[in-house]
Amino acid sequence: MHVFLPNNTIMGSLFPSGNLGVSIILLERERERERERERERERERERER
Repeated sequence: MHVFLPNNTIMGSLFPSGNLGVSIILLERERERERERERERERERERER
């Protein structure tokens, strides 16, 4: 699980323009991908049993 830093640090470095809306969308997508990977790992564990 990622720890999301306060806006002024992570957003400032990733999105210098400060386009918060786009930043939030990208972070949401990243979190979604993270959840997908978690589900994949769960399935792998189930198969091994």
